[in-house]
Order: sequence, then C-alpha cells, then structure tokens
Amino acid sequence: MRVVYFIASGEKYFNEAVQSSRSIRRTNPDLSIAIATDIRSSCEAFDIVKKIKSTGNGYMDKIRWMSESPFDRTVFLDTDTLVVGDLKPLYEALDRFDLVLCHAPFREIYSLPGIPISFPEMNTGMMAFNSTPEITGLFSEWYRLQQSSILSDDPRDQPYLRKVLYESSVRFLVTIEEFNCRFRMGYAQTRVVVLHDRHPQISQVERAINRSCQTKRIFRITPKGLDVLYPIGKETYWLGIIRAFKQLFKALINRI
Repeated sequence: MRVVYFIASGEKYFNEAVQSSRSIRRTNPDLSIAIATDIRSSCEAFDIVKKIKSTGNGYMDKIRWMSESPFDRTVFLDTDTLVVGDLKPLYEALDRFDLVLCHAPFREIYSLPGIPISFPEMNTGMMAFNSTPEITGLFSEWYRLQQSSILSDDPRDQPYLRKVLYESSVRFLVTIEEFNCRFRMGYAQTRVVVLHDRHPQISQVERAINRSCQTKRIFRITPKGLDVLYPIGKETYWLGIIRAFKQLFKALINRI
C-alpha cells in the first residue's frame, strides 16, 4: 500500500496538513493519505486517521509515529509542504533502498564526535521508507537519542538522525532536492515536486520556481518575493550594468 503520511499535533499543524493533502489529491489522486493526530475532526481530507496522544513535543511525536507506521511503503511529509508533481519516483526508489531523503540546507547544526562533515545532516520534512525491521530499529534508536536531548537548548531532530544513519547499515538514498525544496534559499535543475516551507503566497512561489523548469535555477525568498539569482534574466542583466556604471561614476567623482 502506497501512502502519504502526516503527523500533526495541534490544530495549527492539522490545518496545514489538510492544505497539503489537497495538493496531493490534485497531483497524485491514486495515493492514499493518512494522518496521525490528536485533533478530533470530521475532515474528509484523509483516507486514514490514526488518533494519538501527543507527547507535547512535535519532534518526539514525529519520530515515534513514523516508527509505528502501519504501511508497507510510506512517504512522510511535514505539514508545511505543497505537492505539485508526481511522487511515484520516491516509491520506485524504495525498490532498491529502504529510506529516501534529502540533504538539509544547513549541512551541520551540531558537530557530533566521530562524524565527519562529509556526512551531513538530512532534512526530515520528506522521508520515504519501507516498513522493515531495520528501519524500525533505526527510528527507535533515533527516538531514544532524541529523548535525551529534550532538555537541551535546541532539541532539533536532524543531528540525531545524522548520528543513527552514520552508524547504521540501512540502505538509504540521498535524492534530489526537487523532492524537498527548502525554497528560502534553494537550487533546482528539474521541476520541483515538493515545496517545503511556510509562505503566504506559496502557490505563486511555486509558479515562479517552476517557470523555467528546463534549466537550473538558484533562488531565494526576500521580503519582496522570489529572487531568482540564476539564470540571469534580461531585466536583471541590464540592472546590473546600470548599477556598475553608477558605482564607477561615484568612484570617479570621489577622486575629483
């Protein structure tokens, strides 16, 4: 059974999951959608609803209920996602790998003893996995380490996933960022499939990013909207030329 799985504790995250699930319905109508949540709702956005009792910590809830996924093949998504393309390639990758995920934008939040910087952190907002004893064991160890970090100043989940992956023999694939596009500052070469972040005009951001999906793009979000850093459009090119002449003129004036 191929399932997209959300874990949402609290009304804010439940409502985000509803919006994300609607984008999945539009683009992947053949997939089932499940949610583990502590919210009572008659919303029809989900095919399967698993009632949970929250631990009071979103990271702990996520790891725990991922580890108890009852599905053969799961694509887990954070609630702040928008799906605009085909998720099938993730399930296909699970024919050869038991876990599929993407690099984190920040390669290392915490330096952990014995783990080289060449083995960076992975982002946990999109994780495709098979239900195997090895994956269950990996998630259980991740949960155990995460429990020990609850009282720390910044108990995020990525550092300890990095540790258990480094020490594990699980076959995992680091896939392309188009399946987990953190668009605050990102790169894409093909069409972005999953956008992952909060933005009031996320649909407009998606259209801007995917407007030139036949070429590589480097982009960032600014207060004015999406700023495409590459490729350089004609308008950006001429603005750069004008800016260079202004700087040259200013330098000449200062010398007089």
